[in-house]
Parts: sequence; C-alpha cells; structure tokens
Amino acid sequence: MKAVLICLVAGLAASSALPGFYSGLEEGKQGPWFCLQHPEKCGETLGQLWQLATHSTLLGLDTNVWSFASVQSFLQGLTTGLRQTNLTTSACVADFQQGNYDLAMLYETFWTMVNNYYNPIGLDGVVNGVCAATYLWALPFVQDCHFNVLLGNIQNISIEIIQQIYLQYMCRINTAVANVLRCDLDFGYCGYNVGFLVKTFLNWSI
Repeated sequence: MKAVLICLVAGLAASSALPGFYSGLEEGKQGPWFCLQHPEKCGETLGQLWQLATHSTLLGLDTNVWSFASVQSFLQGLTTGLRQTNLTTSACVADFQQGNYDLAMLYETFWTMVNNYYNPIGLDGVVNGVCAATYLWALPFVQDCHFNVLLGNIQNISIEIIQQIYLQYMCRINTAVANVLRCDLDFGYCGYNVGFLVKTFLNWSI
C-alpha cells in the first residue's frame, strides 16, 4: 500500500491538492492515537484503502490477473528496483530474494480464501500458506534491512522534500508512475518502478 501512496504523491506534487494531502499525511503520522480520537475518519480511510486493494480496476488492474506467477514476477522486479544499484548484494537483498516465493504463495492463499469464502480452500492450500508464513517469519528482515531507517524517513518526509525530489527526477518519476498505472502489461517492470519510487522518495534501499 505504501507504494500506491508514493505514486499518488508523485502525481500530486505539482497540483493544488498537495497541501490537503500533506495535512492528511501529517494526521496519519500521529499513529493509533489519532484513530482513537477520530474513529469515523480513520474508518473511512481504511475503507478507501480496502476498496483500492480489492477493486484494482481503479489502477487499470484486475485482481484476477494477479496469479502466483505475476505476483512473484512483481516481487522480483521490486527487489531489483529497491537495490542501490542493479548489482548490489546484501543480506537484505538475499532476504527479499528468498522471501519472494513465499510472499507470492501467501498472496495466492489469501485471495483464494477471500474469493472462495463459501467454498473453503483444500488442506494443501492451507498447508502451503502456513509453510510460506513460517519461512517468511524465519527470515531476519528486521535485522538485515534497517526498517528503522525507512520508518524514520517516512516520519520525516515533508512537502519540501517531496517537491525537491520530484523536480530533480521529474522525468524518471513520471515514467515510473505511468508504468505502475499500467502494471498488468509487465508485472516485473511494474515492481521495478514501484521499488524505484520508494527508493527515490524515501531514500531507502536494500
């Protein structure tokens, strides 16, 4: 979901809607206490995110297209896009590469369960999902990938930083956003561009 938000930020960077978007971002960064104080607003936001996640035609996508193979291709592209360079190797890159298969398996298991609510998936599907979750849990992502840096960058992002980055990399950012909005044409390249946007706006790589 963060990747989608980054794409929206890029698209809004030069528009008059950005001040309102940024004030909403500041509210969201207040964490769970904001939700407790404004439950109706928090619920509305969660509902909109759920609508976006489950009705991807808003982005020109069809959730039925996202098979195991397409999700794995997207994740492989994302891993490459998040690297400092195309040749970067690190413990975090290795974690991503090892986890891509299992994350794709979890995705497929989850949507099989959602789409077959009245016709539960078979035992093999449950076993595959549990095994994938177990393998993912065993990977040392937190230790290897410096997510504390990513979290700090998210908390410290400002309208000035967004505008400066957008103006500096305008052509590449616009191209990346366009490719993300046509994700179903090439899942691997789509993932790569999502990784590029995250790396560019949040100054975090693997």
